[in-house]
Amino acid sequence: MSKKQILIYFICLLLFVALIIVKQKQVRSLRNKPIISTFSEWRQNGKPVFIEHVLPRDVSLFEKLTLRQAGNEVFEGYVPKATQEKLAVGQDIYAESGSNNIIGSISEISNDISLDTGMFYVKAILKKTTDVSNWLVVYVHIDTLLNVICVPNTIIEQEDDRYILWVVADGYAHKRTVVIKRRDGYGAVIAEGLKAEDYVVMRGFTQLSDNDKVKEIHND
Repeated sequence: MSKKQILIYFICLLLFVALIIVKQKQVRSLRNKPIISTFSEWRQNGKPVFIEHVLPRDVSLFEKLTLRQAGNEVFEGYVPKATQEKLAVGQDIYAESGSNNIIGSISEISNDISLDTGMFYVKAILKKTTDVSNWLVVYVHIDTLLNVICVPNTIIEQEDDRYILWVVADGYAHKRTVVIKRRDGYGAVIAEGLKAEDYVVMRGFTQLSDNDKVKEIHND
């Protein structure tokens, strides 16, 4: 073996030893690094929750109707008594619940029950001709609740015979019992238990216990 080959082998050996030393230092560094668990993170900074400021607002109420096309701009259908009582001639029709786009109005409501269907006849007139072939789902604006506190149905939990949700004050979560005035697809209107200045937990409440420290993430 020549001196040149020996030198090359020696250099390779030194590089191999150097790599081992560097790797050992990396392993020792990782061993000395503190392990941060979810529990320790929550304990130090609080459980992360998305909160929203509750403010009174006007809530529009809609009734969903399924109507069949009877002409270019005419639609008709039958509704149960509970729905018929909420309807009135001239009420606006919308393509989607909560939409501002009025597409027509109720033109006729029968007070006589149909012997064929056991329900009440309803006719609606749309503003323009539609290409819908048969059936159309529409929403009728039936009422507006003024200046009410309304929250999503999904954040309300039921414990025995009471309804609860979570509020945040001074960095801590608190379970709050509320009284629901009415609820539907638009949400739940709260009659008692919430004030305009409250911050309500919208996401993250499933991991909470009463008086937990929380890390607040604002939705608004």
